[in-house]
Amino acid sequence: MSSTAEERFDTPSSEAGTLVEGGADPNPHKRDIDEGVQFSLRQLRNHVADIPGGLEGLRGKHFIEIGPGQDFGVALLFLCFCERSYVVDPYLAPWKEEFHSEYYNALLAATGKDFPSADLSPIEEVIANHGHRADGFVTLARPLEDVAEIPSNSIDIALSNATFEHLPDSEGAIRELFRITSPGGLGFHQVDFRDHRDFSRPLDYLTMSDDEFAIEVNERHWSCGNRLRGIQFLHLFEQMGFVVDKYERQGAAAPDYLNEVQSKIIHPFSAIPVGELVVLSGKFWTRKP
Repeated sequence: MSSTAEERFDTPSSEAGTLVEGGADPNPHKRDIDEGVQFSLRQLRNHVADIPGGLEGLRGKHFIEIGPGQDFGVALLFLCFCERSYVVDPYLAPWKEEFHSEYYNALLAATGKDFPSADLSPIEEVIANHGHRADGFVTLARPLEDVAEIPSNSIDIALSNATFEHLPDSEGAIRELFRITSPGGLGFHQVDFRDHRDFSRPLDYLTMSDDEFAIEVNERHWSCGNRLRGIQFLHLFEQMGFVVDKYERQGAAAPDYLNEVQSKIIHPFSAIPVGELVVLSGKFWTRKP
């Protein structure tokens, strides 16, 4: 399993980002500030490696993060090099002074040290404003499938971490992502395919009837996951028009556990080849032709 997958498995952003209306603790895992900062910096380093021109290749580009979670550090880091940066989530984490002020000050110091060429003004503005407001930074508290204000063919880089498995309308979301992505635009999407109710039993929700699952998923605000497997996401990306340059499968359900639950798995999941059914996580590198 890659280090990226391990990071997401340890602290999936979607659990922090899938907030009930009225707000919630923006740091539900009580993650150490420095750990959060280093995670954001790694996200920039890891994905810049796949962008032509590296950091300089970000100049003038438009970036979007889908489901940013407890803080918007990754999107603000990209804005230190890009022209515009969006975050999209129906339940955006509210500003909490006791957490966000300390976090962004730590991020500012670390970014200045690790990336001397960065324009630090987006992070400085957020700190000064005591809120997620900065020039070129757009926050949209709505689902990805409802972002009509983002111009077509305008997003050059899209990023999500443990988010797509929580989308109620994955097809609509990916269709809208294709609309807003520029020709040649890139996407990096880490998706967690496990039943989030109990990570030790990652396929259990595939044994529930559709009616049972509908009740469960609505009560949990989709936090348990939408049940789509990696191969289904792969097909959705392709059906909406993306080229999937790479799909990295990460981890697999334990054989003993699979033997226990396999006969209980319902259609259409039971028709998926076992080698794809048991995959626990995956990363997709997408491109709009």
